[in-house]
Amino acid sequence: MSLRIPLGLAVTMALTTLGPRTTRATLLVPSATTERAARAAAVIVGRVDSTRVAWEGQRIVTYSLVATERVLVGAAAPRLEVVTPGGTIDGIGMRVLGGPDLRRGSRSVLFLSAEPGDGAHHILDLHDGALAIERGDDGVDLVRDETGRLRAVSELAAELTR
Repeated sequence: MSLRIPLGLAVTMALTTLGPRTTRATLLVPSATTERAARAAAVIVGRVDSTRVAWEGQRIVTYSLVATERVLVGAAAPRLEVVTPGGTIDGIGMRVLGGPDLRRGSRSVLFLSAEPGDGAHHILDLHDGALAIERGDDGVDLVRDETGRLRAVSELAAELTR
């Protein structure tokens, strides 16, 4: 016994499965370092002293206690609490693609915004606002800018304070 599908139904099925679909996505457009600094409450060189992960409603966040080593733009306390999305708690992990990954002992140049009311700081532009510091062979602190180029933190600092 053969199965015959009416032509109208076959066309409808083909258009439904092959036709245009609505999709949604978030597009993060990198911003220039100087533009990001202009939007920041503070830009610091900081070291993560400790982290703790907690539930915030139905999402997981990481609270990092950051020691301010140097303020490049704005003003910042000697120790700041920086909140980032994601982490692992109660055997459940949440990761935000493109989110900053601050780990205990790591050093970064952080572009920070202050949220009114809660006193916590947040990193601007996800991972673009947390430039991990690498130590060069000559002992100079280096970061990768938005183009991927390695540059000295002192060079970045000079650019941001012009």
